[in-house]
Amino acid sequence: MTKKEIKINTETNLADLPRANASYALRLKNIGLQKTYDLFFYFPSRYEDFSNIKNIKNLKFGEIATISGAIKAVHNVRTFRYRILTQAIIEQNGFSLRLVWFGQPYLIKALKIGEKINVSGKVSGDKNGILMYHPSFELVSEQSSLSQTGRIVPIYPEVKGVSSKWLRKKISSLFYLVKSIPETLPQKVIEEYHLPKIDIAIQNIHFPSNLKNCVAAQKRFAFEKMLEIQLRILKDHRNLEKEKSKALKIHLDEIKKFIQKLPFSLTHDQKKVVWDILQNTSRNSPMNRLLEGDVGSGKTIVAAIAAFNVALEKKQVALMAPTEILAKQHFESFIKLFSGENMCLALLTSSEKIAVDLGNKNPEIYPHTLKAINTKDGGLKKSHQSTNEQDYVYKKGVGVYKIIKEGKIDIVIGTHALIQEKLEFQDLALAIIDEQHRFGIKQRKALRAKSGLGKIPHLLSLSATPIPRTLAIAFYGDLDISQLREMPLGRKKINTKIISPKERQRAYEFLREKLKENQQAFVICPRIEVNGQENPKDMDVFSERLSSHRVLAQQKLNLKSEIKAVKEEFENLSKNIFPEFKCTMLHGKMKADEKNKTMQDFKSNKTQILISTSIVEVGVDVPNATLMIIENAERFGLAQLHQIRGRVGRSDAQSFCFVFTNSTDPEASNRLEALVKSHSGFELAEYDLKLRGPGQFVGERQSGLPDFAMSSLANLKMVNAAKKTAGEILAQDPELKNYPHFKEKLNVISVSLD
Repeated sequence: MTKKEIKINTETNLADLPRANASYALRLKNIGLQKTYDLFFYFPSRYEDFSNIKNIKNLKFGEIATISGAIKAVHNVRTFRYRILTQAIIEQNGFSLRLVWFGQPYLIKALKIGEKINVSGKVSGDKNGILMYHPSFELVSEQSSLSQTGRIVPIYPEVKGVSSKWLRKKISSLFYLVKSIPETLPQKVIEEYHLPKIDIAIQNIHFPSNLKNCVAAQKRFAFEKMLEIQLRILKDHRNLEKEKSKALKIHLDEIKKFIQKLPFSLTHDQKKVVWDILQNTSRNSPMNRLLEGDVGSGKTIVAAIAAFNVALEKKQVALMAPTEILAKQHFESFIKLFSGENMCLALLTSSEKIAVDLGNKNPEIYPHTLKAINTKDGGLKKSHQSTNEQDYVYKKGVGVYKIIKEGKIDIVIGTHALIQEKLEFQDLALAIIDEQHRFGIKQRKALRAKSGLGKIPHLLSLSATPIPRTLAIAFYGDLDISQLREMPLGRKKINTKIISPKERQRAYEFLREKLKENQQAFVICPRIEVNGQENPKDMDVFSERLSSHRVLAQQKLNLKSEIKAVKEEFENLSKNIFPEFKCTMLHGKMKADEKNKTMQDFKSNKTQILISTSIVEVGVDVPNATLMIIENAERFGLAQLHQIRGRVGRSDAQSFCFVFTNSTDPEASNRLEALVKSHSGFELAEYDLKLRGPGQFVGERQSGLPDFAMSSLANLKMVNAAKKTAGEILAQDPELKNYPHFKEKLNVISVSLD
């Protein structure tokens, strides 16, 4: 059967459509389009208003307009740079307009003299009169309906070989199928929130007759996306409620003694959160708590007290950090905190597997090769290196896994590998996740399978990136959220200054004087964005929707540019600016042991200046580092800038943060001024949401949400409406038997909630 004989419906493969060959089908598949149905839900990223139909004689330079006329001439010209220029002339009521396209010689076959044509674009001019460069055009017949000109025209996220023009033409030709697409929202919801039905919404989101209809269609699909998210969250929450966790006794006397031995006092917020956590974990329903705390607010000690109570109950704790550097830092911090307690700790990363006994309760299980010793400077060193074969097996991690499974380790600290490797616990009761905003039901079930209790562990998530209220409701409505807003006593506010190019040298001299006083400095370099689009002119026009392998390629390019920036800055600072001080660099391409050595040398003051990517954004703690330079600060979001700034100010010494910028963009200036004025991550998060939108928190490329749906995440009214609707649907139909569309979507939901 040929393509012409195929009866097309919404389930027809795009490869089977007329004029959609295998290469086209592959390109479409790479942006998630496989069936005809998918085309209708590939939404425009923006619109061009070409509805302003004008006469040639009334055209004004710089305006965007649509002209109807007849083709009077068309020819290709080779320019002096050997570029092919296609030039056409159209005429209307005795007035003519030149049209120019570069590098598209094939247009001469499409544009026939005498044919009627609509052209839309920006009016330009040269010494020979007015013209349009690269206008959109559409040949007009009495039977044709306009999709490219003379109306509000959709612009789609593009990839190489699939243009907006092709998508408009293909979607328009298939519009007769829209009536067969079933409605997904309940009629009650459509009426209550004044939403258009699905067929009307599809029509108006692709080819709106006016902007009002377009906005109504966007509202409907934004609501639908939000409803999918809320259904997933509520369904996960209900599944979690069916699970059981170990009810832990609160060892109040021992905890009070432990707190009294601390070299600092807990803040009121810390005490309240500790008590909330202890009460949560004393029940057999799983705790699901997110602890938000500003940089330096003391989240680690709260987590440590929660872990201490579990250890006193003779159960186990797993603490997962996002990087090996942070995992090791937590390990060293816990050794200091629990020194002298009858506890055993383990560090489990891809490069290190260390076990320590702080109370000598199980000395016989630790071979000398990997027995860690707490040194004066807080670091860890290994004792003599044995050649014993048994020790070698232990070094590979077999011994560590064994003693964890036997329950001889109270607290296991590591990276995400804790749930990926073949690790089993005897009785895991609490999982602490640092800087992982969403640890989903699947991962918790994976931990349950390892726990040995047959029960799901309690969960405590830690985050130093405060989440704005509307996003917390949208994405974390199933979590109990605690906040640490108080800062520990004695912490001084970081003196933050914006440094223009002409002030740079003065800032360097200030740093030099502080470095002579034995203080240390971070210098943070931003990524130089490398965009994967083929045409640089279109980089600010089209938002590209990348497939997974394109995202991976993009990440590699970005990492490469990030490393290049660090290396160039290292060369400049170490040789030209601060040759008298020891400089070192840190970036994501370094091996784990290299990163650890670099950080350890910096922490022990063997190096004075650390030039790094934003890898230090999360959790790195060097109290002697009081100086921070952030290069090209306008490239970072506010929340990230605040996180980076928080790497200094970790002691009672005055710290300084210099944000270097060459930008004159008003929005960037406002953002940096906000950083200078505010030292509250909670305030800055809300400001960043207003200024730059939810994409800064959710991740625009990673989320898969269209721009208009992304923007709706900040709409509290819509979020609450979607949450209410999700609750009503699940109350009546818990398995979504009457909502097959949403049931399918929950399995492949575009925003990853796990």
